[in-house]
Amino acid sequence: MKKFLIIFIGIAFIGALAACSNGNQPNQQKFNDTNNNQNNKVTQDLKKYSQDPDKDTDQDFDLIGKLVQEDDDQITLSIKGKEVQIPKSTSFTINEEDSQKSLNNQLVKVEVGSKSQQAEEMELTAQAKANDDGVYEQDSDETKIIGTLTKETTQDLTIKVKSGERTYTKAADFEKDVKGAPKDLKGKTVRIKLQKDGKVESLEYNPEDQNIE
Repeated sequence: MKKFLIIFIGIAFIGALAACSNGNQPNQQKFNDTNNNQNNKVTQDLKKYSQDPDKDTDQDFDLIGKLVQEDDDQITLSIKGKEVQIPKSTSFTINEEDSQKSLNNQLVKVEVGSKSQQAEEMELTAQAKANDDGVYEQDSDETKIIGTLTKETTQDLTIKVKSGERTYTKAADFEKDVKGAPKDLKGKTVRIKLQKDGKVESLEYNPEDQNIE
């Protein structure tokens, strides 16, 4: 009888251990699945979608595209036909001038942290802000215009905008900022700054303004 009781207790103990082992299996599997999912998450290099010269440095860089959707934790842009998700940083902001506007389906510029690969700030591009005459910024002293350069001489230059072509006379101290630009700027998107008298003070070429879809 005593021997039988010892055997019975042993069997019961083994059964309890097996039950505990089986009960822990779902939790262990869940833990393993979570770890696997975390290991499978690979942060994409957003720099490959940027035309900003700063992308090859340790500085923050810009991404330009059409805003598809803005969620609490990320932004989705359409860049050259591809939808790209950009996680938001905890300090993410929208440019104050654009914060009250609907940015959906608009061309926007997103500043992205070089190391974090997270969105820091978003604003409308000059193209999105521009009116039919290409004016995207204006005050009492100067007017900024963006458009396609169609002709340039020593005296003047011609810019094509939505409303047509406009020719402007160059100021005596006219300057060009064309770092990284091709020798022939004809057909390229440029920005010009007009003085009060309507003469062109400067012309700027920006790689980020080119071939935006």
